[in-house]
Amino acid sequence: MFRVKLFEKYAEKYADMFDIFNNTTAQIVERSNYDDYKGTFTLLAKGSITGDLQPYSSEFAQKDYGKEIDCQYIFYCRGVMLSEMLELDSSMELSMEPEAGLYFVINEKQYEIRYITKWSMGAAVLLKEETEHD
Repeated sequence: MFRVKLFEKYAEKYADMFDIFNNTTAQIVERSNYDDYKGTFTLLAKGSITGDLQPYSSEFAQKDYGKEIDCQYIFYCRGVMLSEMLELDSSMELSMEPEAGLYFVINEKQYEIRYITKWSMGAAVLLKEETEHD
């Protein structure tokens, strides 16, 4: 939580400087039409968002958010358009478990959205990379 508070403290003052960190574009997709027999599914595009992807861990999630979340990355993004892309009720708080089947696709790798938390300057999305054996 300390890192989050520190970021928020300086984010408004140095907003233009933080734009250099928005160097990753993520496609937001939803898995649908899953075929158990073939093990296939289709990806439906929901939109895209730009932000900063960084390594993260379950230990940090426990320390920063007080939750046990199996994650490997954190994606910091500005604005609240993420809730619109994920079709969440605008009055609903973003700090919730997102619906199953929502993923970010970054450089052809899929990352399951595990947790979303809203800040005054944007949102932090905790992600777990999908692998062949998942």
